[in-house]
Amino acid sequence: MFRLIGILCFIFCGAAATAQTSLEQVLDFRCKNKPLPEALYELSDRAEVVISFNNSLLPADRTVTVNLRRKSLRFILTAVLDETDLDFILSDTDRILITQKPPPPPPVSRLTLSGYLLDADTGEPLIGAFLQDSLSGQGTFSNAYGFYSLTLSAGNTALKAGYVGYQSARRNLNLRTGQRIDFELQPSLTLAEVIIYASDVSAQAAPAKIGTEEIWLREQAVTPGIGGENDVIKAVHNLTGVQTGADGYGGFTVRGGNVDQNLVLLDGVPVYNSSHALGLYSIFNPSTVSRTKVVKGVFPARYGGRISSVLDVRTKEGNNRRLSGEAEVGLLSASALIEGPIVPEKSSFLVSARRSFLDLYSRPIYRRQLESETSSGELSYFFYDVNGKINHRFNRRDKVYFSFYVGEDRFDDSFAEEIRVNFLPPAPELPDSVATLSVSRNRRWGNVIASGRWNHTFSDKLFANTTLTYTRFYFQNVQPRQQINTIDKQPLDTLFNVRRFNSNNQDIAAKIDFDYHPSATHHLLFGASVTAHRFQPRIIQFEGNIPLDTFTQVVEGRVDRPALNSAEYDAYVEDEWQVNERWRVNPGLRFSVMQSPGRTYYRTQPRFSFTYTAAENFYVQGAAGLMVQPVHLLTTTGQGRAEDLWVSATSRFAPIESRQISLGLEYHPGDFWNLSVEGYLKDMKNIISFQEGLIQNIDAQSWQNVVVSGTGTARGLEFNFRKVSGRFTGGLSYTLASTTRLFAARNQGKPYRHQFDRRNNLNADLHWKAGKKISVFWAFVYQSGSLTSVPQASYLFTQPSLLFPFQGQVPVYSGLSNVELPPYHRMDAGVHFNWAEKPIKHQLKIGIYNFYNRQNPSYYTVSDECSNSDFCYKQVTLVPFLPYLRYQVKF
Repeated sequence: MFRLIGILCFIFCGAAATAQTSLEQVLDFRCKNKPLPEALYELSDRAEVVISFNNSLLPADRTVTVNLRRKSLRFILTAVLDETDLDFILSDTDRILITQKPPPPPPVSRLTLSGYLLDADTGEPLIGAFLQDSLSGQGTFSNAYGFYSLTLSAGNTALKAGYVGYQSARRNLNLRTGQRIDFELQPSLTLAEVIIYASDVSAQAAPAKIGTEEIWLREQAVTPGIGGENDVIKAVHNLTGVQTGADGYGGFTVRGGNVDQNLVLLDGVPVYNSSHALGLYSIFNPSTVSRTKVVKGVFPARYGGRISSVLDVRTKEGNNRRLSGEAEVGLLSASALIEGPIVPEKSSFLVSARRSFLDLYSRPIYRRQLESETSSGELSYFFYDVNGKINHRFNRRDKVYFSFYVGEDRFDDSFAEEIRVNFLPPAPELPDSVATLSVSRNRRWGNVIASGRWNHTFSDKLFANTTLTYTRFYFQNVQPRQQINTIDKQPLDTLFNVRRFNSNNQDIAAKIDFDYHPSATHHLLFGASVTAHRFQPRIIQFEGNIPLDTFTQVVEGRVDRPALNSAEYDAYVEDEWQVNERWRVNPGLRFSVMQSPGRTYYRTQPRFSFTYTAAENFYVQGAAGLMVQPVHLLTTTGQGRAEDLWVSATSRFAPIESRQISLGLEYHPGDFWNLSVEGYLKDMKNIISFQEGLIQNIDAQSWQNVVVSGTGTARGLEFNFRKVSGRFTGGLSYTLASTTRLFAARNQGKPYRHQFDRRNNLNADLHWKAGKKISVFWAFVYQSGSLTSVPQASYLFTQPSLLFPFQGQVPVYSGLSNVELPPYHRMDAGVHFNWAEKPIKHQLKIGIYNFYNRQNPSYYTVSDECSNSDFCYKQVTLVPFLPYLRYQVKF
């Protein structure tokens, strides 16, 4: 055996030695202007190797000039045959054969598919649906208008289109030319009623970008909010990194930001106030919502104007195939929607409306309470909103849309009582004297939003959307006070005054956005916009004492300052680049010019994110970027109430800036499970805040004298574990976070914890598909207590003024955020029943909000019922144990 192995090794080594002496031998070779055949003959003689060739293959005019010393025969042959279409090989007989190089392979033809991904029942575009070629693995997603573009190699393809809540569609093609193909997906009849996030479909396409969550609301049964209504904002509250007041009171913050630092978009139009009822409801009617995307960290360059997060809500476009609708009624609100075609397959309309019933309960309860106290009055609050859309497709390239939203909150509080004047000493002969005092507060606030859009497809790779938008947010508070003095039932005089507070924000904007797919690995997005801002922080009216005989002569004082106007110009570009099978990056750049009173600001905002596929179903993600915000919110509570005031940056107060980095891991151990962890670090500057102890009426000009500028930092870790398929679905998420603020003129120049610095946040939910018609859910929320500033003493403050003299107690604080409220926790549970009686579908929701009646503190108020101190505090709880019943019908 060893002899046989030795013989084989000898033969192998001999063969290797022969090859070594043929092409790897080192020699000198020189020639000058010799024809190629002569040069080859001379090289053959010098190397003592047979070089065979066919003269007909050699170029007749080729001459050789080389001067090579101590080079291998391989190197010399390569130099001699340079700039020809000839090559050489070593034959089995140790001959060198001169051959012709094979012709280069023909270029692979690349062709582009484009079109729309649509709902088969309604014809509405599907936003964020995916299309993938199973053979090549290449794929893409539809944009905000359902358009897709995918470049593939010519030949056979196996296309698969999919969307959460829909049955997949497949189509096999022999691709020979570029084509326009629309895919229509049928809604799934077996979809479990759960809330689904973008990471849940990562097995079908690439994972979501870091810090991004997509909330799919079709057949949504996320743990309902107050009254059993499925609410977009309530779903956002359950995400990691999101903080809010009790039951949503006072808006929400993201990763240590303020409530004004969230870019809330309704069909691409910014919204200044996104809540009804102080945050207990949102302005987004659930029956109209199609899809919602939340970006909590470094958002792409296409978004701008805020620094903490993006909440991008898209509503339905309208059914262009058949008339349909739905209606829903509960104990606290009701809504209705109707949609249908104007011209079938070409144009459609959608109209929806919603109204709350809170005033139906508050009026009789409050009225009976006052009557028992020999007074009279009324307490009323309700909200409503109306959405409308019209769209028309002129041809395969052009489509136009018009949409509007109108919504308002109304709060009325009136009180009246009679005060009988007693004469001292008693004088029966004198007539009775009575003073009738009536006081009321009338508040109105709401949004008006309108937009017109034009979609144009330039080619199968280039799509454009041009938009004109108008948005307005207003707040009005009227507080009339009237006292009528009478003697023996005869009017004597009237004391009448009114305090009126108006706030009015208006934006008019124009923008154009392009989607360009130059290749299968690049997706370019670029565009530009211009926005005109107008802020009217305050108008105050006052009417003084008016004797009856001169009642028509109104004594009016008015403080009416000019509005604060500014302009914003933005341009951006970003590239979603699939570098290879493992790396996907998204570099972007946004450039902004902000014209404010007295100064123009220029800001360049780089953004970058990446996804690295470390192993199958295991991803490493990261992002870094700079965001700029040209507007500020003036608030004394930090809670984003309707009466808070919006202003633009000025020469004294620069735009807010934020720098953030984040890094995360995402793992999908199977088709049913998702696990992710993400950490972030964020710093902010040019944040503004009111000075301590300052009481003053502000307007569009004077506000700069009562605020200070500072910085903020935030850091945190977010953990998320979810089961996304099967009869049992749900998840567990936990956030560990901290955020601080630093103002040189506040809190003695020391850093302090932000109001929403909740260190520990835990969310758990479980959904059980008990049968085809029954779904059961359970949810639990725990949050560390939020912070508040509580005064320890006060002093008397007098503000002299010809119009509005004021005197009152000013609180004195030992430090900001000096009291932490008790932890917030709550459990919800419910059962949903679904059944169908063609062509009508029914749903009945029965459940309990705050199951064990936790008295969660929303805020503290100073109480005058102190026993042994000047200051004591009373906890205010908004929502106790609250059962709900809600019925929905669709046709």
